[in-house]
Amino acid sequence: MTSGAIPGGARLSPEALSQLARKYRTLAELRRARAAGEPIPGKEVFRALAGEFPGALNELDNLPADEIERRGEALARALAGGPEERWMAWMHGYHALMRAALYVKIR
Repeated sequence: MTSGAIPGGARLSPEALSQLARKYRTLAELRRARAAGEPIPGKEVFRALAGEFPGALNELDNLPADEIERRGEALARALAGGPEERWMAWMHGYHALMRAALYVKIR
């Protein structure tokens, strides 16, 4: 994905960065557990993850483990005041858009 600072200097809120960081920590933990042959978590774990972060299960299934780790590390740096990468704002917006679309669909 494209990296580099966000044009115009706009930054995500610390809360948004923390949420994304938590998502990638969760994805990394699930991926490591699967690689270690641990039992598959219950459906409620995946349902909660998909409810908060629509599209995250696709990332879990399709992103290489090293990319999941890299994104988590990049978010940790951004939370510590380092630069944000462009994909962070895109991903935050994607999850918000998908949550809204799912909300409208349910209605």
